[in-house]
Amino acid sequence: MTGLSGRAGIILVPVGILNETHEPPTFYGVDRNPVETNIIPTTWFEGGAGLTTHVGAGFTVDGTITSGFKADAANNYAVRAARQEQFQGTLARNPAYTARLKWAGIPGVELASTVQYQS
Repeated sequence: MTGLSGRAGIILVPVGILNETHEPPTFYGVDRNPVETNIIPTTWFEGGAGLTTHVGAGFTVDGTITSGFKADAANNYAVRAARQEQFQGTLARNPAYTARLKWAGIPGVELASTVQYQS
């Protein structure tokens, strides 16, 4: 383990390729792909706390606890519409737990896998 850092407040959820790098100079183009637009809600932020550690050989582990989705029939259970985004009267009764394992061991290559749980 080479370092441990934490964050709290309004945070970007560690999901997808673009969510944490969606602004210049790190955004990968002018258009968002359909996955990052419709399935993974790019610019997804929630209130919460998280820890990040670098475990060597290019691996990083992230863990967060945030306010969860509020999906319902009114928005056709759409993931993008289920974000609560703090200013919409967020309900934190069902927190979401997110864990990501990221590998960036070769310059220009980044692979990651994310798991999220919310009851």
